[in-house]
Amino acid sequence: MATVKLDPAKGIQIPNLTTTERNAISSPETGAIIWNTTTSEINQYNGSAWEITYTDTNTQIAGITSSADATAITIDSSENVGIGVTPAMASSSYNGLHIGATYPTMKLSSNSSGHAAADGFHLRIDSTPRVEYWNYENTDQVFSNNNSEKIRILAGGGITFNGDTAAANALDDYEEGTWTPTLIGSGGGTGTWASSTNTYTKVGRAVHFTAYLTATSLGSASNAVIIGGLPFTNASAGGYQAVATGAASGLAITAGTCVTAFIDVNSTRIYPRIWNATTGTAAYGFYVTELTADGSLMLSGTYYTT
Repeated sequence: MATVKLDPAKGIQIPNLTTTERNAISSPETGAIIWNTTTSEINQYNGSAWEITYTDTNTQIAGITSSADATAITIDSSENVGIGVTPAMASSSYNGLHIGATYPTMKLSSNSSGHAAADGFHLRIDSTPRVEYWNYENTDQVFSNNNSEKIRILAGGGITFNGDTAAANALDDYEEGTWTPTLIGSGGGTGTWASSTNTYTKVGRAVHFTAYLTATSLGSASNAVIIGGLPFTNASAGGYQAVATGAASGLAITAGTCVTAFIDVNSTRIYPRIWNATTGTAAYGFYVTELTADGSLMLSGTYYTT
């Protein structure tokens, strides 16, 4: 049992307890003090928790309350500050703050809001580990340089630049991928394209695509050729969109004609057409019989989604 010892020659010895023994005390009195043999510090019970009682006046800081039972903040000789860790910088030329923990986090909150656990702004490392800049508030995030706004992440999503705050001007998507074209007959039925890599890049509403198509079977496709399977729907507001034909081979078309194409509105389909260079007119369609069972087309284009 811990006791207080008084020796006129040596002074008063308060109870000596380890952290485990201290924490095992049932309902300690407010103001109770012990010598923590685990951390070599005086601990005092403040009515709800044990905290360090500093005896060195150089370490007492007005306005700071500590409930730590071990060294929580370390300032080294280079004036680097470590929280929960002895500070270690990447270079001796660097001075700063080092937070060491399983999930180290720095939180910023205003005087009027952001005090709860899931409030404010957190710069942290998660369990992956990866660095996260996490905004729990429904507010924009602004990055500036030379006292001038350069990038803004809107609360509703999207990125604006150089002081622009309009949601309509925000870049809200970037995506790269592949798509699988289909061979459809306007009169019904389907055919088959050979396997190939057909790509797209979507920046905001704009979708740029490429395709290299070679028929391997006309199957049951009849009448005019339709190419389906575009990765996104062409918006009605953008109207019809032109498709460029870079090359073609194996087609059964008349000399002096070429293949053109367009994307229909509210559609994911490309409609090829035969263009007569002599008359300057386009036929109704590019027919399955003109494609032939091994004809090929190289296409690219840009259109706009909603």
